[in-house]
Amino acid sequence: MSAFDEAWALLKMPIVPGSVSRNYRAETRKDSKKGIERYSGAFDDPISGERLDMEGQFNPEKQELTSYIRNPTSPSWFPKASASQRARAKILPHDRGGRTHQDGGSDPQWSGLNVGVNDEYQKRGYGTGLYDFSAHILDRNKKQLIPSHTQTEDGERFWENRATKEGNWPVRDDL
Repeated sequence: MSAFDEAWALLKMPIVPGSVSRNYRAETRKDSKKGIERYSGAFDDPISGERLDMEGQFNPEKQELTSYIRNPTSPSWFPKASASQRARAKILPHDRGGRTHQDGGSDPQWSGLNVGVNDEYQKRGYGTGLYDFSAHILDRNKKQLIPSHTQTEDGERFWENRATKEGNWPVRDDL
């Protein structure tokens, strides 16, 4: 990797270090569903310089994690539809077939089912940010993020350049 490539890799780690936390306040609101863990973080767009909100919801009962980077022009009450997000990810247990493991628990390996970055924000670290954010949340729940069976060619290249030797997404320790 050249010096430029290393510098670019650092620049494309736009989650603000130390910004990711569990949002207990959101979990206690009256309209919040019981048992869902909510997380928040901050994302710096390396091109526009905007600081954007990241949000994640881990639902152990439904066995799903949704993460997204919010569009700052959308009001906070706006439904969590694509128009209110610049990037989104839905992460599920890798086996999703309901199979349990010897310990009786759910699959410790999870992968992206629906991951997307709006076209105008691609190649700016949004995808990496979503995966870093999701891997951090999963790690807190003793789970790993691994590549999906149904990746596009771009997705395969994306993972190939970032996965650990074990094949899972690395968990950043600075979030």
